Amino acid sequence: FVGAPHDIQSFALAGFWAAFGTLDVTSSTPSAAMLASLRNLLWPKQRRRTVELSIAQKLGSLSLLPEDVFTTRVACYFHSRAEYLSLRVASKAMLGLTQRAIASGSSCCRGVPTVCEFGPPPSTYHETLDPARHIAAMARVFGAGCRILHGRVRRAGDSEIRTKEKLAALEYFVASTNGGLTTLDLNHSEVSEEMFLRMCRASPKLTSLQGRSYLLPEMRESTILAIIEACPDLEVVEIANISHSPAETWARHIPRLKTIKCGTGKYLYRPRFIDNIRATALATRASQLDVGGCYITREVIDAVVGTPLGDRIETLGEAGEARDWYETKIFPEALLAAARGFPRLTELHIPQGSTMDGPQFYEQLKRAAPQLRSLHIWDCSTTAACVAAACDMRLERLHLDRLYDHGDRHILDGIINSEASQTLEALDLRFISEEVGFELVVRAADVLRVVRACPRLKRLSWWVVDDGEYDEADRRVLDPDHETYQAIRELLVSRGGIDDWPDSAFDYKRWCH
Repeated sequence: FVGAPHDIQSFALAGFWAAFGTLDVTSSTPSAAMLASLRNLLWPKQRRRTVELSIAQKLGSLSLLPEDVFTTRVACYFHSRAEYLSLRVASKAMLGLTQRAIASGSSCCRGVPTVCEFGPPPSTYHETLDPARHIAAMARVFGAGCRILHGRVRRAGDSEIRTKEKLAALEYFVASTNGGLTTLDLNHSEVSEEMFLRMCRASPKLTSLQGRSYLLPEMRESTILAIIEACPDLEVVEIANISHSPAETWARHIPRLKTIKCGTGKYLYRPRFIDNIRATALATRASQLDVGGCYITREVIDAVVGTPLGDRIETLGEAGEARDWYETKIFPEALLAAARGFPRLTELHIPQGSTMDGPQFYEQLKRAAPQLRSLHIWDCSTTAACVAAACDMRLERLHLDRLYDHGDRHILDGIINSEASQTLEALDLRFISEEVGFELVVRAADVLRVVRACPRLKRLSWWVVDDGEYDEADRRVLDPDHETYQAIRELLVSRGGIDDWPDSAFDYKRWCH
């Protein structure tokens, strides 16, 4: 937790004598060199010359210097948590220095962590490795300066007693922040409903709240409402285990909420309390509607059309993380209702699991929302004719993903001979070019034709799959010809594309299946 004793002693002694000019800093520790610079700040050279060494010797130790010198001056020179801890054990007088400097909110405390994290990463399900005493010790020293807390405490292979001790230490940490937390993440933590509420009441400045574990009993709506009352500035809220979506229940009570979520985390959840959804859309300042993992009918969209929320929505259908775990089913008539009813809609996602009605859907979409500029298609039933119809709009970005069922070389012809070819600036082709056996039907020469036909195109992403069963010679045919590959890159860069990771002008990737 802190440095070795001999390091601390060296730090303290070197710092003292370097500060008063009697130590040769060229042969001492880095800490001495650092504190030597403090000497000139705290004790100007002209004044130092008039003071005899005996006076400095009478000072005896660092502890006799005024405390405000350390909290307002010395703190500026420490850039890490370890340095604060080393100073803290230098003498008894320094014991509370770190806490007081942090609690003062001094801008000098650059080394103080404002983000604290306890527990394993969210993707794992191991028990929290941080012992309760470590969490409590961190609370005593750094709690007052913490603004963002990630606490993941679950039992897993741990004993029930140890888990309770860790949870109690976590609650103590929250209390030690003195109400300064703005973000509290208890996702996957086995925090009781009562403790969760106490933590929220101790953090009235929260703007972001996540919790609890999906393994726990469902949280009562009365508790959620009490949390909302205790934290009036909430903008982001993720609470697990509710029977109905936030859009149908408590979201309308949080006016600052940025996103209205229609799902519960269950597979293809279907919102049914339409009147509640409209009440939420009328009461909120949100500008986003999250439909990831949901079963969205036209009734849901009609409930939002004509409300302040509907008038703010610019993007619809983005499934986010839910896309990796669930399908999202949005009916064609629901998407068309959104296109007609959301006046600021410029980006539309047709997620995996949704099936449109062929080319005629995109023809209707053009008439319903001529303002669309970004279209993302994951509908595996999409054909070359569908792409051609979709590109009969002034799109600036087109994303085609996982079109396994109907991928063919002509799918790119619909882009080349379209209105979108004159406006496209970004094009994503993800796993659209493989047929049975993963033989490429869209090759580098075909992609180069698209780039040449789209004069404003600056960024191209092309991902393909190799089945991994060919020998080395056969697999080489899957790679774009080097000269063609280079021609694509140079053409994109010449138009202003950035040829540097992670925003590469030409993003080509190949995977073995």
